[in-house]
Amino acid sequence: NQIPYRFALGGRETMNVPAGSFETVRVDLMDDPHRQLRYWFAPDRDWMLIKMERIKDGKQQLLLELKN
Repeated sequence: NQIPYRFALGGRETMNVPAGSFETVRVDLMDDPHRQLRYWFAPDRDWMLIKMERIKDGKQQLLLELKN
């Protein structure tokens, strides 16, 4: 049984994380209006995940950032 997911491109952003500054493409998961999942990928780094954030009911629940 597969669950379909809908994603939206959020545009290009410069992302500053502990590992440095990266040009990224943001991708948003669009499956639940009360929960936001955002991913930032660096296209020039083989689409490596630079940052991930989960917000539920307006509060940040999860933050992952690339470190050195």
